[in-house]
Order: sequence, then C-alpha cells, then structure tokens
Amino acid sequence: MDRKRAGCAALLVAFAVVCAAAERKWETGTCTDVGTKRDARVGAGAAGTRPFAGTGISRGTTPEVATFVIETETLRIEAQELQPIGPESLNLKVGDPVSFAIEKKTLYVRDAKGDERRLLVNKNTVKPKP
Repeated sequence: MDRKRAGCAALLVAFAVVCAAAERKWETGTCTDVGTKRDARVGAGAAGTRPFAGTGISRGTTPEVATFVIETETLRIEAQELQPIGPESLNLKVGDPVSFAIEKKTLYVRDAKGDERRLLVNKNTVKPKP
C-alpha cells in the first residue's frame, strides 16, 4: 500500500512540473550578446557554510558565470547562469534564436534538446517604440 502512495505522489509531482511548464508564456527572441562575469553568489560554495567547499575552486577565487542578452522587438533581457561555467553551461552564440519565458526574476530558456534551463534576470528593459 505504501508503494502505491509513493508512486501516486511521484506521479502527482511530475504532473505538477509538466503543468507549470505548460503555463509559461513562451516567446522567441535572438541572443545578441554572450559574455562572462565573476559572481560570488553562485556555485555550490555560495550556499554552504564553508566558501566553495568541495567544488574544486580554491578559496579567494570568485567563480565565472555566463551572461546573455536576449532581444525581441519589444524587450531586452540581460541574464546570467546560476552556476559557474562548466560542461553543463548553456551553449548560446550571438545570433542564435532563443525560446524563452520570464517569471519574475527567472528566465527559462529551452536549449537545443528542448530542455528548460533557468537563468537569473539581471535587467529586463522594454524597448522604446520607433
């Protein structure tokens, strides 16, 4: 009986995640800038009690994160990854089309495989009408 409840709970959670993704307002834009910056707030060490514990990053080194600018006809969004640059980093190039959704300070981007990636919105600007 407990296995049935656990299975139902897991199915319910998976359904809720799929529904939440379906409710997002997906838009398309173009990546217009890609860069890097140092940010001490990101990475495994930022949440732990010891700075950069177990991340392989030496003390005193601030991790680099990828930054992106995505533009539509009406918006300009500046965002950054939530984890240091590594093999799991989002691979966008200037000129790439981007499918995205914004919820408060979170930018959801669909990668080439269709998986959702979360980014932190640093600045969201409405472009003036020409």
